Amino acid sequence: MLERPRQERGLSSTVNMLDRFDKVSIGVVVSLLMVIGVVIVRGDQLGVRVVSYAPTGTASSGTRLQVTFEEPIDLASVGPRLTIDPDVPGQVIQTQQGIAFVPVQPFQPGRDYSVTLRPGIVSTTGRTLKDAVHWQFHVRAPRIIYLGPMDQPNENLYEIDPAAPGQPVQLTNNALGINSYDVLPDGSKIVYAEQLDGSTSNLYVWDESTRASNVLYKSGCSIRRQRWLNRCSRITSSLGKSRAGHRMASIWSSLRWIATRS
Repeated sequence: MLERPRQERGLSSTVNMLDRFDKVSIGVVVSLLMVIGVVIVRGDQLGVRVVSYAPTGTASSGTRLQVTFEEPIDLASVGPRLTIDPDVPGQVIQTQQGIAFVPVQPFQPGRDYSVTLRPGIVSTTGRTLKDAVHWQFHVRAPRIIYLGPMDQPNENLYEIDPAAPGQPVQLTNNALGINSYDVLPDGSKIVYAEQLDGSTSNLYVWDESTRASNVLYKSGCSIRRQRWLNRCSRITSSLGKSRAGHRMASIWSSLRWIATRS
C-alpha cells in the first residue's frame, strides 16, 4: 500500500484545521453583523424615547419645562413640535440629554397648563420621536418662606400662604435653629444652614416634592454671619443671616448644583 510522506500528511492536517478555523471565524462575523443590523433596524423602528419630563402635578410660577430623552436631541427639530396650552412665549434651549423651555414671563398662578411633544423630534443619531407625549401641571399660588418665631432666640423655617396668613407651616424643627437659607427660583427646593451645636452647622436641602430634608454638605464649622473658614470649606462667600433670605453666593452655587442634577 502506498502512503503519503509524513510531511505531506502534516501539511494537509494543518490546512484542514485552518479551513475549519476560517469557517468558524466567518460564521461569527456574519452572526455579529446580523445582530448589529437587527439592532439598528429595530432601534430605528422604535424611535427615540422620552425618559422623563417636568413639572408634573403642582409647580411654582417660576418653573421651567424640562424633557430628558435617552440620547441628545437636535434642537432644530423641536420647533413647533413643542406646544403649551394656554400659549406661553419663551425659548427652547439645549440641555445635556434633552431640552428645556424657559418662559419669558412666569407661569400664571392658579392656572392649569397642558404640554405636548409631537412626533418628529429627531435625535443626533437620526432616530425620531414616534409617539406624542402629553402631560399637565398646575401652577400653585405664591408662598412665603421665613425664619421664625421672631420672639424666639432660635428660629426655624416656616412656609405661609399669603391667602391664609394666619396658618404658617413649620418646615424645620431644630432646637438650635436655622442660621441662613435660600430658595431655588422655581420654589422646589430650599438650601439652609442648620445649627448642630454652639460652633458647627451643616447645609441641608429641603425638597418641596417630598416635604423632607437631606444633608447637602457637612461643613464641620460655623455658618454664621461671617465667612466660611478656609479650613472648613472651599466656599468663601459671605453668609449673612437675614429674615428675607437674601442671596448668598455659596448657598446659591449649591442650588445651581442641585438644579443641574435633579
